[in-house]
Amino acid sequence: MERLIRWFAAALRWALGCCALLLVLAALFVSLGRELVPWVAEYRLEAEDRGRALLGVPLEIGSLEGRWQGFAPLLIGRDVRLGEGPGRCIWIS
Repeated sequence: MERLIRWFAAALRWALGCCALLLVLAALFVSLGRELVPWVAEYRLEAEDRGRALLGVPLEIGSLEGRWQGFAPLLIGRDVRLGEGPGRCIWIS
């Protein structure tokens, strides 16, 4: 019986250690994200180039904004223009 209690105590200690580690990692992720996401506006041109390469059509982003919502980053593109000519799509938000 004493052996079972020692095993249970060790398993409980290991599980609590894992939970504490996950909590610290989540806090680190959120705090770093809140600090770094607003800098996304500086990468608007790189985002346009990457979008053009992936979509294969002209792409223009008027402005790019980053926010943190809950546990996830939120990227907002304003005045996004996709394509050329009369069939061009424009999203303004």
